[in-house]
Amino acid sequence: MRTRIRLQIAAIAVGAALTAVAGWDYSEASSAWQEAIRDEVTRAGTDQDDVRRVYANEGPNAYRLAVTEIRAAALTVPARTDPTARTQQEIAAESAFALRSAAKPGTLLGERRYDLPDGGSDLAGRLADVRASHAPPPEPDDADRKGDGLARRAWNTSVLTAAFTGLIAVGASIRRRRPAVPVPVAVPVEFVPQPALATPDQRRASYLLLIIWAAGVLIPFVQLAYSSQEQRYQADAARHSVQARSDESVSRTRTEFSDTAMETAQESDVAATARQISAAYQGDRAAEAAAVLAQVETTAAERSVVVAHAMARVSPETPLARALTTQQHDWDRLTDLSARETRRADSASRVANMLLALIALVALIGPVIEYRRSQREEARAGAAPAPTPVTEPAVEVAAAAVPATGPGSRFVTGLAAGSTFGMIAALWLTRRIRVERAGSPDTSARNR
Repeated sequence: MRTRIRLQIAAIAVGAALTAVAGWDYSEASSAWQEAIRDEVTRAGTDQDDVRRVYANEGPNAYRLAVTEIRAAALTVPARTDPTARTQQEIAAESAFALRSAAKPGTLLGERRYDLPDGGSDLAGRLADVRASHAPPPEPDDADRKGDGLARRAWNTSVLTAAFTGLIAVGASIRRRRPAVPVPVAVPVEFVPQPALATPDQRRASYLLLIIWAAGVLIPFVQLAYSSQEQRYQADAARHSVQARSDESVSRTRTEFSDTAMETAQESDVAATARQISAAYQGDRAAEAAAVLAQVETTAAERSVVVAHAMARVSPETPLARALTTQQHDWDRLTDLSARETRRADSASRVANMLLALIALVALIGPVIEYRRSQREEARAGAAPAPTPVTEPAVEVAAAAVPATGPGSRFVTGLAAGSTFGMIAALWLTRRIRVERAGSPDTSARNR
């Protein structure tokens, strides 16, 4: 008897300890996933600031300088014979010199190492230097992986608890036959319901109480697992939403620079056409000079277009190359992923809430069954003679000598074991969902 009580106490202590460990790990996993969201927001802000500095602040001035230098170089030859061309060439050269002189050291125009061989500036190289000039932003995937590891450890703890609870339930149900005459026994203290020590007429109620005890131990683990899944899906939904907005902002900043550069180049081409039209209404000498200047404008416009493409080009080695080249369908895909993760979070939340209701139901059923059993025992105690006092060894012998019942007892024993392993199967299903989700191609959208 004392051995059984010690085992019951040990089972309760181990189950409580494992529950605390699993609950702690799930809580830490949720904190890690929330940290991943904060890191994603921080990284998105850093990316947008770096791209805005290069493509929105320094890039337009660099392209303006490149266009001015191209124009000054194109006017060099006609400036030798045409006073108008000479004047325009001097203006372009002085403007280029002033822009270069006004640039601060360390900026795109202040450092000649960013100059491209055919004109313009290396925006990709400048972006790399800007990224290296400050501490790298936090990597959200690190916090994500930390949370996944904690969730896996909590799940493993839950499986261990389920297996341990199953062993305790089976051990509490096994009865050994002993050739002894059963005698009335005092009801022992049961920390865990013991069908093996119950009398035949009370054994079914003991089995039900054992099943309820096992369910009360294991259902909270399943509820924790689904609550954890809800937190995971919500974190993924938030991250996908932040990524979509960040990628759109980064890509549009580069696109706006490219569009503005092309418009500037087209303005030079329009000026060349206007000069040609103006030459048609002038004398031969003026028309010839205007035609030369128009050709210069056309040549400058063509070179400006080439420089614009070179400055806006994004090589695979460019920092944020993926974000800089995303399009509308990429942003829509991330938005759809966010909506899908939100739906998954809602589904997991509904399951977790139903499990909470089931926990409350289990907590209610146990006392009801215990109360009904005590009423029946009181009724029998009033109709039966008083039990003969026995010593503690006799209690153990008498309890072990209760004969096993037939198929009904085996059925209830199987029901107890089946309930326990059903909980294990539910935990396994939760783990399978997480594994399938981690291995799906959609998770690669988080990587940059």
